[in-house]
Amino acid sequence: MEIFINIFTMLQLTFELFNIIVINFESFKDERIYDGTTIYFYKLAQLLTSDILHIREKLENKKVDYSNLIGCADYKIPQTLRTLGIIEYSKELSDLVDNKIKIEVASKYEVEIRASQIVVIEYIKKKLDNVMPIDINDFLFIYSKNVKNIVKPYHLCRNTNY
Repeated sequence: MEIFINIFTMLQLTFELFNIIVINFESFKDERIYDGTTIYFYKLAQLLTSDILHIREKLENKKVDYSNLIGCADYKIPQTLRTLGIIEYSKELSDLVDNKIKIEVASKYEVEIRASQIVVIEYIKKKLDNVMPIDINDFLFIYSKNVKNIVKPYHLCRNTNY
């Protein structure tokens, strides 16, 4: 019973921390409307929550549950996934990205690029045991920074969410 209470408390802490960030800091609000549906990305709020929880984990020397955090939709990871052939853009979108033409914030293309990354991370999570989506996200981000043979450009979209 104590283990269940500890897990529930940690999940509740993650949820509360995340909500405090999103509700109180407007710059962390990362939402888009796609075909009439609100899509909640919250990349920066998730990263801040993850960082705080990892710091707590180190300081208190105990495992912290951050399993409810998902991938953080940005620009580097889709670039890497595309270069590796894991995701594929339409001809029109490929032309825009490859020619470094800016994509508008909240456009269909921006939402689809960011959402595709989360879908891939969730797919990888289902294939691996005991790996958290945020850890997969972090691995892919670090991988994208360290690989010198990334040849595809990333999508250009000027905004403050990533």
